[in-house]
Amino acid sequence: MGASSSDPYADHIARFFDLALGPMTIVGMDGYQKRVNPAYLDLVGYTAEEVYTRPFMELVHPDDREATTMTFEHVVLGERALNYEVRLIAKDGGVKWTAWSATPLLDEGLVYAVGSDISDRVAAEEALRASELRVHQVEFQRAQALQMNDEIVQGLAVAKMALELGVADKVEGAVIDTLEKARHIVGDLLVELKKQGPVPGDLRHRGAQS
Repeated sequence: MGASSSDPYADHIARFFDLALGPMTIVGMDGYQKRVNPAYLDLVGYTAEEVYTRPFMELVHPDDREATTMTFEHVVLGERALNYEVRLIAKDGGVKWTAWSATPLLDEGLVYAVGSDISDRVAAEEALRASELRVHQVEFQRAQALQMNDEIVQGLAVAKMALELGVADKVEGAVIDTLEKARHIVGDLLVELKKQGPVPGDLRHRGAQS
């Protein structure tokens, strides 16, 4: 880990590496990982031997490999990567969302990277987006239903007035019956929407701001 054998803290640094709760890895410029900590192995579910004998890119989600390759190319040229988010594929096939900060030491030919598992955060963000989308859909449906209801009520009023004035002698009762049926359909829609419950206030306010 870059510490000399005479470094009195070498054992402490190694212990810190092994006991860290977040994943850590040391990657060679050839793209192979030279050392990972137990938290990394717990994250991906592979053994150390399985990790060391394959390029780290094989663990990267196929959709993230192009961007990750470009980032790694910049790192091996001496640039740092901060909070780079990438999906890893665990041994069981599960997807792990991770965020990494990587620092290259060119004289050693190594890249030191510290990561974190952000899968729970990403899942929470996706659930929030789904909830917000549902809120927008419900509000749109309610607005549509209310508009349709107003239009039908107005249509009924006009039709009845025309009949009363005798200027719509060709308008048969079927027209009014049709409008009445449509009004009942809209009413049923409003009842169903009401059953879905009130729109959560915090999400409603979010939608208004977006």
